[in-house]
Amino acid sequence: MGKLEPMVKKCNSCKICEKICPTGAIHVDSNNNKKWYYFPRKCIKCYRCVDKCPRNAIMIFP
Repeated sequence: MGKLEPMVKKCNSCKICEKICPTGAIHVDSNNNKKWYYFPRKCIKCYRCVDKCPRNAIMIFP
């Protein structure tokens, strides 16, 4: 399965991805120009973040 990548221009820092992630694999720092942190070792590849993002700002890359 693929790696998650944020589409920063689409992101509005709503933090839904961060809140919905069951393992804490995503952190959005809205104070730092939408800096997005992804911790792949924590990710269980459920892709809830991708499904729930209202702006389609998270992509899956092989």
